[in-house]
Formats: sequence, structure tokens, C-alpha cells
Amino acid sequence: MVDTSCPSCKHHYTVDDSQFAQTVTCPQCQHDHLAMFAVSDTHKPDISFDLEEDNTLLSEPSSESSTLTAQKPLLPSQSKMNARIEMIEKEMTRFIPLLLEAEEKRENESNTRMIIDKILMEVLGYKIEEIKTEQKIQGKRADYVLSANDRDLIVIELKRVGMSLKDKQVFQAVSYGAYSGIRWALLTNGLVWHLYRVQLCEKVDYDHVFTLDLRDGLDKTECHYFYLLSRHGMLRKGLLDKVWHKLNALSYENLVNAVLTDGVITKIRTTLNKESDVRLSQEEVRTAVESTLLQLD
Repeated sequence: MVDTSCPSCKHHYTVDDSQFAQTVTCPQCQHDHLAMFAVSDTHKPDISFDLEEDNTLLSEPSSESSTLTAQKPLLPSQSKMNARIEMIEKEMTRFIPLLLEAEEKRENESNTRMIIDKILMEVLGYKIEEIKTEQKIQGKRADYVLSANDRDLIVIELKRVGMSLKDKQVFQAVSYGAYSGIRWALLTNGLVWHLYRVQLCEKVDYDHVFTLDLRDGLDKTECHYFYLLSRHGMLRKGLLDKVWHKLNALSYENLVNAVLTDGVITKIRTTLNKESDVRLSQEEVRTAVESTLLQLD
């Protein structure tokens, strides 16, 4: 059996091994999602958000003067970034009650859009002309495309506040990104925000990067993630990519694979043999790690 959790209501439950990476229905909220390993909030990797390696502006020089400006690092300090994150926390906290009230009243997508417009400008810092709405992509219309310095950065698929977000909507959001050459796609209902990195290849493929869930408030990690989505964060060249690579490297699946490599099992076996009066085999240690430590049975 595989422990999984619903990304919508956070309900934890088990599915048969054969259903791993397949679409299943949450028994609590009936939300359809992919059955993946369940990882509790306490096991989320702690990612640093320093800008020391990502202090150049993502821009295209258009003149000699702008070329000189672009060649000089902007050097945003950690204190400046922290100030922006504090501002995001303060401003976003104003909008959460509005979103919860809209959910309670079951307001429509048009009313949700009015709140999101303000969040994009007042919290994330995008200029009104950088928030493109109803963008036509492959014969369909994306709700938003966010841009800065004449570059399209994020495509957003918006649903009514509180509406359950389903797998087909994820595919819709990332398809817009794949067809338009935009690497980042957001699917949101205002209270829950899913970010995906779009793989620009022959077929539509994507990786889930992180989820922001405002139904239980706003924590520090979520403030950092909102900073990454902000205009200032997106203009830090490579910053979001670096965080994505870190999160991917520290994913549950990668950690499990690393622990189960022959080299790690050998080191564990050597340590246990030294500290005990028994001689453990490689396979005995591997089986114990899988069942006791990783609980893969």
C-alpha cells in the first residue's frame, strides 16, 4: 500500500501499490488527483532564499546606456528581500479574509478575478500593463499572462474562489505555457495556488513545484514562495529555477532513492555491525530501512 494525500483537502489515506502515479479520487472531498507519496508539512525541505548568486536583472538591453546598466549587478541585499517579503505578508493578510468571504458567498469567477487583479498589483507588484488578460493561445484563452520587461513570465489559469482544482485544469494551465513558450504556470482559485514548471518539449510535460494554501492562513514559507512569484522575484535571473532544482533534489522520492543506494546501505550496515554483536547482511539492512525507517511496506 502507498500513503498518499489529497492536495485539495489534505486528507491522508492509502491506495494500492498499482495505483501509484495514477489518478485516484479522494474519499473525503471527491477531488481527483495523482496518487503520490504523502509527505507531511513537517517533512517539507527548508529552502534558503538568498539572492547572492541571482542578483542580475532579467532584461534585454535596448541601448548603449541600458547595456551599461545591465552589465552592472543590481545587488539586492538580503535585507531588501526580507523587506519585500514582509510587505507581501502584510498585504496578503488583507486579502485572505476577502477570499474566505467570497468562498462562503460562493461568488463567481468574475468576482474572484477582481480580487486576483488587486493581488497581482498590490501584493506581487506587477504593473497594470504587465497583467495581460484573456490571452489567446492555440485557439483558447488563458486567464492571465504576467510579464515584465517585455518578457512573458507566468501563465495563470483562474477558477472561482474555493472551487476544487482538478487534474484536467492542471493540464489546461500547463498547456498554455507549453504552447506559448512560458516555463511557469499557475493554477489557482484564489485560496489555493499550484505552481508548475512547464517542460518545453514535443509533448506537454510539467513538474509540480509548490502549493500555497491560504485556507489555514499564511506562514513564512508561503510568503517566501509568493515573493518568488512577484515581479521582483521573477526578475531575479534564475532564482525560481534554483529553488525548483533544490525542491526537486530534496523531494521524498529522491531522498528515498538516495538512502537505498548500495553505498548508503553499506555505511549503515558497517555502523550497525560495529555497534552490535551481530553480523547483518546487506539485504537485511536494506529490508529494515525500507520497512522500519521509510515504511515502504
